[in-house]
Amino acid sequence: MNPSIRKRLLVVLMTLTLGVWGAGAYISYRDTQKELSRLFDAQLVQIAHAIYSLTQHELEEELFFGGHPNGGDIISDFELDKAGKEYGRKVAFQVWIEGNVLALSSNSALKEEPLSDQSSGYSERLIKDKPWRVYALSNPTGSIQIYVAELLDVRNTLATQITLRSMSALWILLPLLAIGIWIGVGRTMRPLQRVADEVSKRKFDRLQPLSTKRVPEESKSLVDAINELFGRLETAFNRERQFTANAAHELKTPLAALKTHAQLSKMAVDPELQKEALDKVIDGIDRATHMIEQLLTMARLDPEVGLPEIEQVDLCKVATDIIVDCSQISYEKNIDTGLDAPESCMIEGSRGAISILMRNLVDNAIRYTPPGGTVDVIIRPETDTVILMVADSGPGIPEEDRQKVFERFYRRDQRVASGSGLGLSIVMRIVELHQGTIEIGKSDRGGALFRITFPRHLSTTD
Repeated sequence: MNPSIRKRLLVVLMTLTLGVWGAGAYISYRDTQKELSRLFDAQLVQIAHAIYSLTQHELEEELFFGGHPNGGDIISDFELDKAGKEYGRKVAFQVWIEGNVLALSSNSALKEEPLSDQSSGYSERLIKDKPWRVYALSNPTGSIQIYVAELLDVRNTLATQITLRSMSALWILLPLLAIGIWIGVGRTMRPLQRVADEVSKRKFDRLQPLSTKRVPEESKSLVDAINELFGRLETAFNRERQFTANAAHELKTPLAALKTHAQLSKMAVDPELQKEALDKVIDGIDRATHMIEQLLTMARLDPEVGLPEIEQVDLCKVATDIIVDCSQISYEKNIDTGLDAPESCMIEGSRGAISILMRNLVDNAIRYTPPGGTVDVIIRPETDTVILMVADSGPGIPEEDRQKVFERFYRRDQRVASGSGLGLSIVMRIVELHQGTIEIGKSDRGGALFRITFPRHLSTTD
């Protein structure tokens, strides 16, 4: 099952919301706890001073006359509980004279020892396994000590209650937030759905660009990439349609000629005429076979796909092999074919494609060079590149035709040499696949000069 962007966004946004809410709740809890601690500490101070004010006269009299009260609580534990019943507070107090006589205490306070070992200020202590916050107050002479204590659990519980109450509204808003995110993301992704619907309804040959109107900026790059793909497909389809039309047209002529020669051979009575017609049939078959081979080569060398295999290619070794393979043709035309190159010269590329390129160049040079002429293959290595040159002593190529010769099925002069018109188109495509450049000039002998520059290393793109 394919993952849903809508569900992912919902999960991510809700997780972030809960995380932020949790952090906010923790910070709110800590702040509330601090504020309550300061408030309750101030109340302990007020209670201690109130007790001292209420009992000061009696306690000083007892100290003056050397006695002490008979006991009896001034403020009962029940009264304190009732006063703070809303938050469940628990407060206890003690009044000691001379540090060893318990004059007054609440019911919840200890009777055996003081609530704190400090004579003044705040402290915390475990009393009956529960944490208490204690405030101690002494008179100026230190003869009277008053201790007021409060359970710390009360503060923590109250801080928790306040935090939960302040954040309780979010528990109601969370489902509404989830629904809002779900609907909002769905509406945001509608332009993408419209693009998908438009693509799915298109016919295979409708490759016009998609409209980018009302497409979000984040999705525009995707639509632009699809439009770019449509453009490349349309170019490829147009190229193949043109190629097929040209190929059909070019094959139609030799096939018609083959049929004519075959019919003449069938009707011929003179053996010489019959032999001549059959020779023309064989020549026509050879030309058609060569054209079909070139067509297959063009189909395999697709620039969109790239080279089938990249390896280290010895350009000098390939040139030597091609010249040997073409030696029979050059011998029959009495053409001097030479090689001017170092022993070895390596480049990155496809050996098969480089062999096809060099064979087409040398074969063309031999075809267009008159008998007794010369064809030279020259290789010059440089720092980052290697230059391949094929020069002949033929008629050359006029400047106005130097770009046209790379077009498919273009032929300059069929009277000079026959061919399919695809050889130089194949050469151009192989040069492009090897990230090189090709130029046509004039050789020292007045013929054509093809100069190709190959990089030693091919650059790769992701």
